[in-house]
Amino acid sequence: MSAPHCRCGYRPNDDLDFLDHLQEVFIPLDGIAPDGHLHDEGESRLACLCGFKAATAPELDAHFVAVFTTASHLGLDGQVHAAH
Repeated sequence: MSAPHCRCGYRPNDDLDFLDHLQEVFIPLDGIAPDGHLHDEGESRLACLCGFKAATAPELDAHFVAVFTTASHLGLDGQVHAAH
């Protein structure tokens, strides 16, 4: 099974590549999510500064995508980014 492609036209190589793409288009440099909190990888491995602890790196990546993705799926570039 291949990874879904993005509505913007990006075709990832695999699921991890798709997560990387979503992180690039949704996460601002300051790390402040729409919830107003800082979400960034902390000093503790596989943990977010908000207190979320992941079991795997992809799980932590999925957390970041979840908290930074807006309901409209509009990325920082003004395009819609979602699995298609």
